[in-house]
Amino acid sequence: MATVNPYLFFDGNALEAMTFYKDVFGGELNTMGYDDMSGESEVPIENAGRLMHADLTSGDIRVLASDSPKGFDRTPFGNPELCVNADISEEEAARGWFEALSAGGSVKQPLEKMFWGDHFGQLTDKFGVQWMVNIGVPRDQ
Repeated sequence: MATVNPYLFFDGNALEAMTFYKDVFGGELNTMGYDDMSGESEVPIENAGRLMHADLTSGDIRVLASDSPKGFDRTPFGNPELCVNADISEEEAARGWFEALSAGGSVKQPLEKMFWGDHFGQLTDKFGVQWMVNIGVPRDQ
């Protein structure tokens, strides 16, 4: 089954950000620095010490990231807003994720019950990544 996963680009602090997300979501974090690229051409000095790729997997959550190479064209949108959808059985975990992600960042919309029945909140984390957390309720109720 095909999936769509977010790929975040940072400017030198991808390892710090991805370690933070691992602390939030748990799971396994695999990384490769530009310096670790064996058999490739020599790494330009401006990319030394930067993260070429990171992959965090925790259950059905998967976030990919890297430090943008110097001179890399970024999209006009920057980092997109990420939405974490949880069902009501995961409410405690989702509330914990919201709380942890908001540490050092700013909450745009507190996580609270909305008119459509779900609990929903929005925040920007300390790395400038925007998150939405939605805790869905069964639609037959």
